[in-house]
Amino acid sequence: MKSFFIQPSLDTTGFWASTICAVHCVAVPGLLSFSTFGFLAFLENDFIEYAVICVSLVVGVVSLLPSYFRHHRKFNALYFLLAGFLLIFFGRFTTIGLFEGILTSVGAVCIASAHLVNFRMCGKYHNNV
Repeated sequence: MKSFFIQPSLDTTGFWASTICAVHCVAVPGLLSFSTFGFLAFLENDFIEYAVICVSLVVGVVSLLPSYFRHHRKFNALYFLLAGFLLIFFGRFTTIGLFEGILTSVGAVCIASAHLVNFRMCGKYHNNV
C-alpha cells in the first residue's frame, strides 16, 4: 500500500518535468531569436538539456517499471516512455535544427503521456482491489 502513495508523486513529477521539457524545446529557440531575451542563452546549454533528459529517464524508469510489475502489467505506459526517449534521442542527433525541436518536443509530450497513462492505470488497479 505504501507504493501507491509514492507512485502518484513520481508520476506527477515525471509529468511536469516532461511538460516543462516540451515547453523548453519549443520556447527557448524562439525567445533567443529576440535580442531582448539574450540573457536566457544559458537555457540552451547542452549540460542543462542532458541533465533534464537524464532526470526524466530516471524518474520515468523508477516510476513506470515498479508500477508495471506491482499493479497493472500493461505495456501502454512503457511504450509511450520508450517512444518518447527514442524521439528525443533522434532529435538530439539530427543536424537540422527544426527537426531537433520538433522531435524533442513530441518526445517530451510522449513521456508526459506515459506518466499520465501510468497514473490512471494505477488508479484503476487500486479502485478494483
